[in-house]
Amino acid sequence: MPKLISINSLDMQRSYIGAAQLDPHSMSVRRVAVQPLPASSPHGYWGTVTGKLKEMRKIFRFAKGNAVCSLPCDMAVVRALEAYRGEVGQREILRWELEAGLLGPIDEYVYDFYEVSSHGETEFRKYLAAAIREETLDGLRKALKGIKMKPNIIDIDLFAITRVFRQNYGDRLSGMSALVHGEPGCTKIIIVKDSVYVDHGVFDFESGKRDAVEYAEALMEGVDRLVSKNSDIAQGDVGIFLTGSLFMREQFAVAATSCIENCELLDPFKNLAFAVGLDGERLKTYAPQVAVAIGLALRGKEAE
Repeated sequence: MPKLISINSLDMQRSYIGAAQLDPHSMSVRRVAVQPLPASSPHGYWGTVTGKLKEMRKIFRFAKGNAVCSLPCDMAVVRALEAYRGEVGQREILRWELEAGLLGPIDEYVYDFYEVSSHGETEFRKYLAAAIREETLDGLRKALKGIKMKPNIIDIDLFAITRVFRQNYGDRLSGMSALVHGEPGCTKIIIVKDSVYVDHGVFDFESGKRDAVEYAEALMEGVDRLVSKNSDIAQGDVGIFLTGSLFMREQFAVAATSCIENCELLDPFKNLAFAVGLDGERLKTYAPQVAVAIGLALRGKEAE
């Protein structure tokens, strides 16, 4: 019998690293872990990540030498772009539009364009553009090299949530949903319909200085703004799903969800099994911090 190879995933956040390992054959979670990062370090962000990954490797038995990785969207430039369907040289047009919003020459970035559903629009083709500085990617590669691994796929955290939502909430895909990734200083919202990207937004929120009610108000303003902007697509109620380290604090999470209609914590393990010997209920305590990592592992399975 051939040896089963698991998929490693690493979610690089500003304040922690989320890790997961998925057995793609049995669709079971083999391991998850969260490694906190200090608020400041003389070694800089990537120097700190390198050291913490080496610590993780001692207790987290990574499989093979590759990992599906993500970066927080504030380390990237993500833009929605459009082009006429019949226009010649669309990639060059998109490249020009993307460069106009970058801080520096486009040659300093690695970028790509992904066509997404236009939700019935016939005149335009809709694209997502993602650009990451070369120096940021170099930092990630060097950090993984320190534990003898390579990033075989690099994604943005915001989009990995879409994959974990599609896996676990098949009965909710036909409507419009707001997937929320809340971190202590920054919250990211992605709106999806039929599990396909519609729009996204980001807002700052210092959770240490403001309470859950204020957060709920700020979140609903962000969601309402995105829904109104896409009113031609939005129909019916919008389901809101929360994840991210902001919701590790049970009291904050309960207070926030109680203030928002059609709102719940996203469960990344809902339709996944746990490997023999793992305490599933205990692992669920990490759910808000490893949802992105689980989504990355699922993407890794799709790419096999």
